[in-house]
Amino acid sequence: MRYSRVLVLAATSAIVAGAGASTAPALAGEPPVTAGGSPSAAGVLRPSAAAEKSLRGASDAPVTLEKDRLGQTRSAIADPRHPFKRARALAKTATPGAAARAFLAEHAEALSLAGRVDGLKAVRTDKTRTGDQITRFEQQVGGVPVIAGGAVVATNPSGDVLSVTSETTATAAVP
Repeated sequence: MRYSRVLVLAATSAIVAGAGASTAPALAGEPPVTAGGSPSAAGVLRPSAAAEKSLRGASDAPVTLEKDRLGQTRSAIADPRHPFKRARALAKTATPGAAARAFLAEHAEALSLAGRVDGLKAVRTDKTRTGDQITRFEQQVGGVPVIAGGAVVATNPSGDVLSVTSETTATAAVP
């Protein structure tokens, strides 16, 4: 594995570990967490077993899924030699940003992003020395950025997704 890919995977894992650890504990009387991609009143999304199976099946090698203490998926990492398969409806000539967004949309439930993908705005794409591209998305509600809400998607030079890291909050109306 190339050094830069190791750094990308380590960085996305570190972001997730930090994001998951900062989640506040549930308060007494808070609604329960629900499964199957439907948010509870607290906005917690636990992916269904079928959605996780679909995400794991998107790569020809084992996939690492990291979850926070509430069971929400915070990162999905594929072996760089066996990246996730492209989204079905994606053209071969799609940009890395389009490939990243299509992957997030296709696997939204498994990535605990159901109902939140439309609120993600691509803010920048960086290219590594090896040609991999890192696309950063910012969560917005009514055009207002959500603090610490977003996703980071790493793609290889062919546009195949290598890893996804996300931390989003339940969308609420802007006052």
